[in-house]
Amino acid sequence: MPLHSEPLQNGIVMRRDLVLMDDNFSTIVLAIEEGRRIFTNVQKYVTANLSLKFGEMLSLMISIALGLVVPLKPTLQLLNLFVTHVLCTMCYAFEEAEDYIMKVPPRDTNTSMVLTKPLVLLRTSA
Repeated sequence: MPLHSEPLQNGIVMRRDLVLMDDNFSTIVLAIEEGRRIFTNVQKYVTANLSLKFGEMLSLMISIALGLVVPLKPTLQLLNLFVTHVLCTMCYAFEEAEDYIMKVPPRDTNTSMVLTKPLVLLRTSA
């Protein structure tokens, strides 16, 4: 893949990871908006799953440490996994973008990919 802009056949221009199939600037704007929507939904999914997993892990670790009977048998753990981690978080796949998503400046690519410190602090304080 070329590292500089270079016109290809039929007016297609390739620049690093972005391939434009037309000369319309609104295509770029829509692609960036869709990418930001996907990114924020992935952030929501990860933080929701981490909060769900933390409670389950804590109850299992306490029961193991105290020598108690495991609170959930393996089949119930699979059912719990399906209900809490699949059904509850499925809505993030279809959630629309927030109205302000294009007003937020681009994220710093040198920081954490999904979980940022303010996001973790916001989720843990709520």
